Amino acid sequence: MARVRLLHWKAAEAEPVVRALLNSGHTVEYEEQFRTELMREWRKSPPDVFVIDLSRLPSHGRELAIAIRQSPTTRGAPIVFCQGEKEKVARLRTLLPDARYCDIKALGKSVKAALHAPAVEMVAPVAMMERYGDRTTAQKLGIKGGSTLGVRGSPPHLER
Repeated sequence: MARVRLLHWKAAEAEPVVRALLNSGHTVEYEEQFRTELMREWRKSPPDVFVIDLSRLPSHGRELAIAIRQSPTTRGAPIVFCQGEKEKVARLRTLLPDARYCDIKALGKSVKAALHAPAVEMVAPVAMMERYGDRTTAQKLGIKGGSTLGVRGSPPHLER
């Protein structure tokens, strides 16, 4: 059936997800460790659908989904998010409303629906670093009011 790329960060926990996808008749590509070379491979030959499990390291899943949507060659591949805490999933829905969201029981049906859905304009969310563009350098570094700092080799006009 479909070539599915599963993104999950612990092989033992990914096993039921892999099984659900295989039982639905899909070919599953899975590696426990994410490598930057994978993004290059996906850009050359994107899978039919990305399945991102949010039960472990949901922030990693979110950022990978955003990176997938940033690239023109992977932007058109459907994304199905599986599992995850309700409040984190709800926030993710605002970033990627065109993705599908399900629990493991509905995974096979969700992947099938994503593959057969009519083509829509996929959302390309703002990249991670651009989301923090309106913050000051102090905020980006986590420096709070009342903090004491020591600066070595400070540049001219540091106080400004």
